[in-house]
Amino acid sequence: MRFGSYNFSCVFTEDALLPAYKGSSFRGVFGHALKKVACALRHRECRECILRLQCIYVHTFETTASVLGTAGEESPLRPFLMSSSPLE
Repeated sequence: MRFGSYNFSCVFTEDALLPAYKGSSFRGVFGHALKKVACALRHRECRECILRLQCIYVHTFETTASVLGTAGEESPLRPFLMSSSPLE
């Protein structure tokens, strides 16, 4: 199994109000950005895309038994973990 560890940081140029659980917000931003750069056919529905089995966005965010064409099987786990830690 291949894996990697990536660190991202950001600086807000204006005050921002974030929810107590920021993971959902960061996951959403990451998902939108990944789909924007990874989607070759600009489909709205990944489950109808002919490239879904090779797509990093689908593999990361929309991996389900129906998307993979293995209906009736359990959906696989999402292959990423996000955590936050204060900058030093």
